[in-house]
Amino acid sequence: MDRFTLLAALSGTMAGSFTGLVIDRFQPQQTAQQWFSVLVKPRSYCFHCHRILAWRDLLPLISWCSSGGKCRICRAPIPRFLPACELFTALLFVLLAALEPRPAPLLALTLFSLLLVLLSEIDRRHCLLPDVLTLSLLWAGLLFHTFFPTFPLHDAILGAVAGYLYFWLPGWLFLLYRGEEGIGGGDMKLFAALGAWCGWQTLPVMALLAALIGILCWLYRSQRGVGQQKTIPQPFGPSLAIAGWLVFIAQHKGYNVMTILL
Repeated sequence: MDRFTLLAALSGTMAGSFTGLVIDRFQPQQTAQQWFSVLVKPRSYCFHCHRILAWRDLLPLISWCSSGGKCRICRAPIPRFLPACELFTALLFVLLAALEPRPAPLLALTLFSLLLVLLSEIDRRHCLLPDVLTLSLLWAGLLFHTFFPTFPLHDAILGAVAGYLYFWLPGWLFLLYRGEEGIGGGDMKLFAALGAWCGWQTLPVMALLAALIGILCWLYRSQRGVGQQKTIPQPFGPSLAIAGWLVFIAQHKGYNVMTILL
């Protein structure tokens, strides 16, 4: 393993630790300011005994492995989500470093990917896509194509507008027909953000991929017995995030994603 890959892996574990904290401390009723404030205080603590954790308890992956997946103080099991998030993000950073060795574009790809991870897990847990994240992702996409114009900036702007309208119109028609919301406003804003990153031309491809991923997720949930009741909502944000990430990475590597529809 070369130094660049090792640095990416170590950075990924630290970013994963913070990402897990951000996800775990999000509550739907919080404002953005309240959410940001709880990321600073209180300090990290055990969910069971509520003891403040020392620095040696916060080393990404190392602390979990050395303690056998249990709190060093009360020996209660540590939620597996936290080390899983650290490991996933480490692997993600290594993959991104292999795809893009240039520092500035790599930083943009990393920000893009981390925001999608945050949005996916929060939507999976709470069926909610916070505006502070979707709008940040949208503006980041426009800034990316301002400084790294892989295609004209107006294509990114059109992608944001068309991405929002792409789901707004069928959502509005569904609301008129059924009297209930079929597509959340967060999904519209997320698709607008993906349109800003990938351009308006890729919207049909992303929508098709997201629909296929959503169907596969529904089948998986049904097999596990989670989706037996039709009243249980299935968040669409993770499907959109995966589809958008795949399309952007393929586009970034020079592939013509429109051939998927042919």
